Amino acid sequence: MALDIPDTSVCLNCRYLLRGLENPVCPECGRRFDPEDRATYTDQNHRGTFFRWSHPPRHWLRYAMMVGTVAILIMASEPGYFLIVPEFTARCRPQGWLPRDAQTRIFYGMMVIAFVIALQHFAMWRLTRKLMRRNAPPPISRLMKWWWAPLCLALVLSASIYPWPLWIRFKGSRASLEVVAKQQLAVGTGTHGLHFCGAYVVHGPYIYSGGKQEVAYLQVEGTRNAGFIYSPDPTWERDFAYRLSEHWHYTRHWGGRRNWP
Repeated sequence: MALDIPDTSVCLNCRYLLRGLENPVCPECGRRFDPEDRATYTDQNHRGTFFRWSHPPRHWLRYAMMVGTVAILIMASEPGYFLIVPEFTARCRPQGWLPRDAQTRIFYGMMVIAFVIALQHFAMWRLTRKLMRRNAPPPISRLMKWWWAPLCLALVLSASIYPWPLWIRFKGSRASLEVVAKQQLAVGTGTHGLHFCGAYVVHGPYIYSGGKQEVAYLQVEGTRNAGFIYSPDPTWERDFAYRLSEHWHYTRHWGGRRNWP
């Protein structure tokens, strides 16, 4: 016998039409509901903001965020593609908080989208807690419907604070980069050729005076004046070069600097 609920009743999670069901379980997402408690399901004509945000995101949005997260992490593995938070706060324009380059704007725009999706999950969690306080049957757990959004958000936020994708990609390419840099330093003059060094394609190395001794600069293909700096002196430092390891730094702004290095 069909449950005694209005014909326009829909699931709180996925808005599946519950009309004609014999068991109080949504066949689409598995959420249980109580036919006697209208708070455990809603009406298909109801368009309240709270209930709209409590529904899990569509599959296309899930896949879009996953693809976007992968794209952000690939961007983060390039030394000059975007500003991480410490660099962003130091280099933002005095008249506002908008970064100078379009890549950084794209990165933070994607991060805002990640926050919006995380907000949707928070609303869903709040609604579930509200229903449980009313002694409604708890929804059947569907981890795959929510775990990916917090994970993607955590990856994006962590990459914006510390460039760990860059560090991982650099570690896998360091041996090749170091061989090219040392060979060119031994020659003493720069080159303008392309080199395939691990996971990077670099121009150079270009040899520059780094104070007491010369340093090698390898510009990453596809970036503008950004790349890696190898210094035989492990104590070598510059305010625009960020340390990766004992002899290696990365920089976003090699060209266009006066009296460099």
